[in-house]
Amino acid sequence: MNRIQKDKLLHFICGTYIYLIASVLLTSMLSILLVIIAGFAKEFIWDKWLDRGFFEWMDIIYTITGGVVAMILSLV
Repeated sequence: MNRIQKDKLLHFICGTYIYLIASVLLTSMLSILLVIIAGFAKEFIWDKWLDRGFFEWMDIIYTITGGVVAMILSLV
């Protein structure tokens, strides 16, 4: 697995975990909102403003996708 694929997988997993942990205390809508905020915050604050990594829109999408998949699976 190359580095780019691994990075996207980690974003997906983090989005999933954020949703699952948040959904213990919050509604599903608030939990997915938290995933969205976390995805944007990581990319804009950590990567872009603090220059600690490389900003990528696809990282945000993979983070949100992980949360959405977890939400769908938790509602089934």
